[in-house]
Amino acid sequence: MSTPEKINLCIRSIGTEQDWRTLYELSFPRDERMSLEELDVMIKRQLVLVHRTTDSEGNLLCFSIVTPMSNFSLLAYIATDQTRRSSGVGSKHMKALIALLKKSYPTHRGLFLEIESTREVGLSQTEEVERKRRLAFYERLGCKRLLGADYL
Repeated sequence: MSTPEKINLCIRSIGTEQDWRTLYELSFPRDERMSLEELDVMIKRQLVLVHRTTDSEGNLLCFSIVTPMSNFSLLAYIATDQTRRSSGVGSKHMKALIALLKKSYPTHRGLFLEIESTREVGLSQTEEVERKRRLAFYERLGCKRLLGADYL
């Protein structure tokens, strides 16, 4: 029987590591991400929080970027290393992130996130499958849809 891998779960980062930056650029299309320069400014001003999950050797497994707002937090980005997807690392990271945010922001209403529509007309079969898989991931973590609400 193999020993479970030791991981460093959801550790707050000062944002200077190259590993999450590389994964960020690989995981999100250019038109869906902020520039690294913009993120650097926001990280320095503590407008966004970067958390990293690494293996016992310090290799990045997953990262997230959260924006604390007035009475809620917004999950801006989360990505898991492509070789580690479907291994449970992303779920463990998210559960630890939620616990950290609850402790750090006890008056917040919750963690909000936004994903692409699974019902958009004209999606390729691959895009539709990826979006439905993403939705199922968040639903397994207990996320609920916020339907019929306008927001800015």
